[in-house]
Amino acid sequence: MMNIVRKYIGTGLITLVGALGIMGMSAGAAWAERTPARTSEARATKSELSTYHKVIKVVRNRSTGKSKATFYAEPQLLDENAVAIVSIRSIASDTGIERFRCVATHDIAECLGTPVKIKYLPLDTKVVLEIQLVPRGLDFDRDALATLH
Repeated sequence: MMNIVRKYIGTGLITLVGALGIMGMSAGAAWAERTPARTSEARATKSELSTYHKVIKVVRNRSTGKSKATFYAEPQLLDENAVAIVSIRSIASDTGIERFRCVATHDIAECLGTPVKIKYLPLDTKVVLEIQLVPRGLDFDRDALATLH
């Protein structure tokens, strides 16, 4: 009698597992067909670092629902005779505050390889990223290397 009970329990578990597997496959297919509730496009700006003292600006205007501006750059090697000064400023009305500063010596990814997220201050209207290529050895403010405020 015990063997019969084991036989039926074993068969019942296999049937149950098989049924759950089929339900899981159909639920997975239904899940894959669903569209996201909210979509967002990544804003991309392409620029070339090739001219000394030319300032590249990327502006992120504040929009409702956004609490941070995010900046990221793909790896891009710099000329061996140049460094890139990267700064991010918060702009409120007519005034601005530098919130991030970094000097990249070999690759722009030294400063922006991982996303830099700047939280909007209460009065900010926009956040501006500026990148400037300068000749290596030029005197610049070395006290503010890779700082985030």
